[in-house]
Amino acid sequence: MAPLSERRPGVFYLGSRAYLHFHDDPAGVFADVKLDLVTFSRLPLTTAAEQASFVARVVRSLSARRQGRDGRQQPRRGAR
Repeated sequence: MAPLSERRPGVFYLGSRAYLHFHDDPAGVFADVKLDLVTFSRLPLTTAAEQASFVARVVRSLSARRQGRDGRQQPRRGAR
């Protein structure tokens, strides 16, 4: 994982890789997020409905990451 001094502010990491960052531009507020853990997708966040959809999609993405192929939860790092 990159030391905090090398990380960009406003970028959220999953392990050692960037997972999420935000943009505020004239068209509205957007998030770039790696829902598939590979490629950034740009999602609008201007309205309450867009924000709720974004949160639900991120939760599903992260939940799927914790699931093994057989559907069992993977242990957390350091857990036995």
